Amino acid sequence: GALPAAQVAGPVLRLSFQRIADPTLTYVVEASSSLAPAAWATVWSSTGSANVAGPVTVDDTAPLATNPLRFLRLRIAY
Repeated sequence: GALPAAQVAGPVLRLSFQRIADPTLTYVVEASSSLAPAAWATVWSSTGSANVAGPVTVDDTAPLATNPLRFLRLRIAY
């Protein structure tokens, strides 16, 4: 499958990825203005029956205009 891809989408950073329909997985997209371990905050998650197969696009909650340094990451746990 394709790797997650981040892009600037208007005023925010956007992460796109392919999700599989496995209810035992938990998908979590986290955002931060720093790479420090404690700085990450969840902006989206999916687990159980919400895990429908297909493309997923998640927008950051912080606008780039006031947060010019932003990072997004995808964590998948089981």
